[in-house]
Amino acid sequence: MIESVEAPPESVITIPNGLPGLPQMERSVLLRPEDLDPILLLQSLSDASVSLPVVPARAISPDYHPTLAPEDRRALGLPEDGPSPELLELVVLVLDSQEGVAACNLFAPILVHPLTRIGRQCLQLGSDYPSLLRLEGL
Repeated sequence: MIESVEAPPESVITIPNGLPGLPQMERSVLLRPEDLDPILLLQSLSDASVSLPVVPARAISPDYHPTLAPEDRRALGLPEDGPSPELLELVVLVLDSQEGVAACNLFAPILVHPLTRIGRQCLQLGSDYPSLLRLEGL
């Protein structure tokens, strides 16, 4: 378990109101444990006991293209239309403890604006993206 985390201000990801069920994720940082590559840890800065294993979405699905609802665009500080910066797209990993197989949630990615470091979990309503995609070999 990580006892405390310090991070330079420019590396902090701010997720207003945290994540559903995890309000302590409001201020987080991405950790890159070398032995877990390509898995990253989204580590809470307010509660060192809380972290989520995540992976860049395109490492799982190169053709992954989440859509943003107008409220998601506003929350991330993006223009309503027109070009916007390429977002960091993270998907949360879970482990099926009975089968020992990892799965990821493509339905609710965590998207991070690369300049403002504001993040938001954006539901892919009306898409075919699964909330649990079984992964082999991760």
